[in-house]
Amino acid sequence: MVKVLLYENEMEVLLMLAQHPDIPISKFQYPNWGHYVGFTRVKELALSAYMFFNTADATGTLEGVQYARMEVYCSLLYEMSMFCDSPAQRIPHAEFLKACGILGSDGNWSGAVGDAGWAKKVHVHANYGLLQRYMKQLFALIYRYDVLVRECGSQEDWEAEIAKHYPLSGVFMVREEWVESEKRFVSHFI
Repeated sequence: MVKVLLYENEMEVLLMLAQHPDIPISKFQYPNWGHYVGFTRVKELALSAYMFFNTADATGTLEGVQYARMEVYCSLLYEMSMFCDSPAQRIPHAEFLKACGILGSDGNWSGAVGDAGWAKKVHVHANYGLLQRYMKQLFALIYRYDVLVRECGSQEDWEAEIAKHYPLSGVFMVREEWVESEKRFVSHFI
C-alpha cells in the first residue's frame, strides 16, 4: 500500500498516516518476513536506476551504448522488471521498460528471452526524452520517500545510500548494521 501511494504521489494520505498515533507506518519501512519487503525497496530500486543512468549519461557511455555491455546494466534491467517482492515497487520501472519496448504490454520480455546477450540488445537511450522523464520521475519518487521517512521520525544516510547504489560497485564499500535503539539500519564506510 505505501509503495503504491508513494508512486501515485498521495503524500497527503501518507503524511496523515505517518502522523497518526495508532498507525505505525514507520514499521513498514523495513519489515522482514523471511525476505525483505519494506517500502524502503522503492527507494533502493529508484536510486539504483537513477544513479546508473545519470552516470552513464554523464560519462558519455549512454550515447555510445557501452553501458549495455556492462554486467551491472543486465542486473539492473532484471531487477527493474522482474526481481521484486512486490509489483508495487517496480511500477515506474515496468512502465518505462514497456514504453522503451523492452517489456511487452503483458510485462514479459519482448522477444529476447533465452538469448544469452538479451540485455545487451535493449538500449534505453533510443528515446532520450523518455529517459529524461523517467529520471525526473525517479528523482521525485526518491524525494517523496525522503519526506515520508522524515515524517516517520527517521532519516536516511544518503551518502551511504548513494555509495551502495553507485553503479561502479566496488568503488565504495559499505557495511550495514541494524541499530535497535534507533530502529533503523546504519551504514558505515569500510
